[in-house]
Amino acid sequence: MHGAILSAVDFVGGLPSSAVPCRQFENAVLDAYDRRCAVCDFSLDLAGMPLGLGAAHIKWPIAGGPDQVQKGLALCGIHQATWERGANSLALGSAGFRILVSSALGDREPDLDLLRLPARSLRLPADFTERVSAGW
Repeated sequence: MHGAILSAVDFVGGLPSSAVPCRQFENAVLDAYDRRCAVCDFSLDLAGMPLGLGAAHIKWPIAGGPDQVQKGLALCGIHQATWERGANSLALGSAGFRILVSSALGDREPDLDLLRLPARSLRLPADFTERVSAGW
């Protein structure tokens, strides 16, 4: 995804190593979320390896986001793409974390149901110590 973003803004140069997701971080986040998307509960694997699922930093590493499970989310490919492009974000409310969706997002595929995300709560890890923490 980083390459797509850099290409979209005509950036010439390489990515700093801090911008490349750490495999240990990704595995820890996916394990914490039971290898399911925190937004839609998607889970698919091929020979025991997650397929179409990745770990996203709440705050990009290049902006100082740490490789900590509490600062990451397990997201399917669609929700990771919308997250990394700023189409959705998180807000902490009395009922927990809620998903915010940009009003600029056009949902032309009714099966994706992306515009209904604000009505959903974020799926959190069972282990309280691995849950998203405020103040990212």
